[in-house]
Amino acid sequence: RDGYLAWINGVEVQRVNMPGAIGTAVTINTLANNATEPVPFAYYDLTSPLPTSYLVPGTNVIAVEVHQTSAGSTDIVF
Repeated sequence: RDGYLAWINGVEVQRVNMPGAIGTAVTINTLANNATEPVPFAYYDLTSPLPTSYLVPGTNVIAVEVHQTSAGSTDIVF
């Protein structure tokens, strides 16, 4: 599967199949790792950091950055 990073209100809350720990710098040239085919559907809990550290009353903003496993890959799953 491809990789992704997710932020809520500017706080990185999830990193899947991407190198480094949460908060580690990633560029547009960073490739996902551990790709598998076919891609299984997966659920991930957001428990660290604690949701109270990034969720706010009212509107919250989520941003997701998806990375392919190779520069020549022709598929992407999000």
